[in-house]
Amino acid sequence: MHVRDLVGTLLGPKSDAAARRGVFDARLRAIKIDIATNLTSPNLTIGAIAARHHLSDRSIRTLFSQENTTFSDFVLEQRLALVHRRLSDRAFSPYTITTIAVESGFGDVSYFNNAFRRHYGCTPSEVRAMGLEPLGSSRGAR
Repeated sequence: MHVRDLVGTLLGPKSDAAARRGVFDARLRAIKIDIATNLTSPNLTIGAIAARHHLSDRSIRTLFSQENTTFSDFVLEQRLALVHRRLSDRAFSPYTITTIAVESGFGDVSYFNNAFRRHYGCTPSEVRAMGLEPLGSSRGAR
């Protein structure tokens, strides 16, 4: 798919700027897929991603900066979303929040808790409680 996008971009657009933008989009899309595939790996680093895509760390940073974010912020957001989904999923109810966080790629539980609270405005325990309520119940309603 990545090669198809690159070829299509090179053949389709009329301007060099449009061609460069197409290559940029295809590279960034491939990198984001790689991140999603390896999200739970403790070895998910900018260096590892750069090596797999035959780019420099700086090139990866530039790709993300053009979307007004950073590699680290993107990875953090994806990992937080993964934890949020797992906390809301009954299949993960036997697991502790710490286990879910660690298995989602977080190495530091304190950092995870602070980042989660900042991002979602509530604690992981609160998200879990809301997600595990019996179907049809309304929190606090009677």
